[in-house]
Amino acid sequence: MVQIFLKKNNRVLISNIIFDFIVGIFFVYYLKVSADVSTFLRTILIVFAAYDFTDMFFSIKLLIEQKEILKNKLS
Repeated sequence: MVQIFLKKNNRVLISNIIFDFIVGIFFVYYLKVSADVSTFLRTILIVFAAYDFTDMFFSIKLLIEQKEILKNKLS
């Protein structure tokens, strides 16, 4: 497997996952609670929430890939 991105610190990745989860939940909660928000603002909030959750999933994937690369180097 070819590693495209530079290796990141696992602690940084985990804190990024937690931060993205909290911010994504905030965006989804704000969308649910605010009924008087314009369509344009709702679209922006949906895009930001989608970006946060996508970034969270890619951080998890990167964390797993780094673990597998380290495991293969030790073998």
